[in-house]
Amino acid sequence: MIRLGKKEDQNGLEALFDLCFPGEKSFTHWFFQKVWKPENTLLCGEEHIQAMLQLLPVQLRQGENHGQGLYVYGVGTHPSCRGKGLAGALLEEAREKGAEQGIDLLMLIPQEPSLFDYYRRFGYRTAFWVEERQIKARREEEGLLSVARPEDLPQVVELYRKALGSLFSVDRTPEDFSIQQELYGDKALVLRRDGRITAWGCIEPVGEAWRVCEALGPDAVRLAAAALDRVGAQEGLCRLLPQNDPRPFAMALPLTPVGEKLLEQKAGYCNLLFN
Repeated sequence: MIRLGKKEDQNGLEALFDLCFPGEKSFTHWFFQKVWKPENTLLCGEEHIQAMLQLLPVQLRQGENHGQGLYVYGVGTHPSCRGKGLAGALLEEAREKGAEQGIDLLMLIPQEPSLFDYYRRFGYRTAFWVEERQIKARREEEGLLSVARPEDLPQVVELYRKALGSLFSVDRTPEDFSIQQELYGDKALVLRRDGRITAWGCIEPVGEAWRVCEALGPDAVRLAAAALDRVGAQEGLCRLLPQNDPRPFAMALPLTPVGEKLLEQKAGYCNLLFN
């Protein structure tokens, strides 16, 4: 049985998240406290939750073109229930729900490269890309790199939209950046020159290494190098806007002519969507 989530499902869903995505317990708890809403949840099962996914609203843009999307997030099945087609049934239900609501497209970020082929079976196609570059750490002049503050966020939004220009992307509001700032804490950074923010980025540990999971703006690489130096790393991987050698990052399923129009551009960008 597929149904919408209820408030009393929270503990069971959180436990299933921990089971499906191990090693992220603190993030999972934060997500269910700060982001999760029952009405954005599709699941299978009554007393025992067998499978789940989230449908998180996102705003899409390509230059002056705008659309409504749903981010299909946290697709997971209890180990004892795998191989029964439950995740596929939830994905089909998500498509129907999106169509009923007039949503322009569904999008998702495959957790593993092999899952791109799995989601293609449901009509998804690669629509978002990132460029990954190995960056060497470099110390920045004192005072230019700093932790992002709430009062910086309007400038960060402006920087983000200018950096993306007419590129097909997930739009971000100051509220979106506020959530990211809270999630990354002192690992959400800005770089200033002449009193203006010229780059925004976040850095996170990946095992024993560090990854700059996003760097945007004219000084993006400079921020990434300074961020790596800040955490004591010699070098690290940095995700940038797709340019010279992009790799597939996320997929989309258009549901309306607007969604199809948005996907005409083959190199969209999305990131930091709780991935």
